[in-house]
Amino acid sequence: MIQWVPGSSYWSPRNNKEVHISGAEFSLNGSLGLSGYSLDLDASYSYSMPRINRTYDQESGLKGNMTEYVPAHSAVTRISLLKDSGHAGISVNYTGSRYTTRDNNPVYKLPPFTLFNLHFGYSITLQDIETTLQLRVMNVFDRSYQVVRAYPMPGRSIQGTLKLNFSR
Repeated sequence: MIQWVPGSSYWSPRNNKEVHISGAEFSLNGSLGLSGYSLDLDASYSYSMPRINRTYDQESGLKGNMTEYVPAHSAVTRISLLKDSGHAGISVNYTGSRYTTRDNNPVYKLPPFTLFNLHFGYSITLQDIETTLQLRVMNVFDRSYQVVRAYPMPGRSIQGTLKLNFSR
């Protein structure tokens, strides 16, 4: 299994001779209509246990260790409310703890984190121009987290989009 891992100044490939990966994935989606509204739900969960069996460099003590940066647990849930040309919703993303070193040193293990994101949008068509306005609030609670050790991710951000679609 080739895995890209961060080095001192750039990412590089590391080839583990044999990795045993076990896990499961579940997903659920549905929609409920009520009085002109539509409530949509999407949810997914992933359990993954990639364990090193053998390496090319034969480093002792690595057999059975988790590969770097792969969380055992991750989940995403999205709920959206739609009415006519408007929508609003929330997504919740959970990423479990991850080892960042081959020896699975708990000192360098990244903690789990949960992010909440909001989205709002509205579309209207005037003559031949479809106009869509969207607003997204990412990391609503301004959570401090890292995907790669020692590289913090952005805090709360607000993104606005205006899309014009001309048709004839």
